[in-house]
Amino acid sequence: MKMSPVTSRLPGLILGFLLSGVALLGMALGCGTQTEGAKLWRHHCAECHGLEGRGNLLGYSRYPLVNLVDDAWSGSSDTGSLEEIVLQGVFPVMPAFDQLDDDELRAIMDHLQMLRGEIY
Repeated sequence: MKMSPVTSRLPGLILGFLLSGVALLGMALGCGTQTEGAKLWRHHCAECHGLEGRGNLLGYSRYPLVNLVDDAWSGSSDTGSLEEIVLQGVFPVMPAFDQLDDDELRAIMDHLQMLRGEIY
């Protein structure tokens, strides 16, 4: 039985689509080269502030200043003040992250500055 040209190429096309899907899924999940700050951000901050720091997540967007990359924060908070907020929290909205060591805190601050377009 002779296969048509399309039918004979079908297994290769399916494999190509599957591999493309796996690659896209990996990028969407943040696999690959990610800074330590990005990993820490994803683990500690993204649930409320979002992966991009915009805070536009259902359930959290109603809180003032949850968006950390908008103009409300532009130039209004130095890194030391932000570090203090992260370590102490903002009762009752944001928990304290006092378990972070200095290197982890600095990595998160660097990542936030990158999200805000302050460093590259």
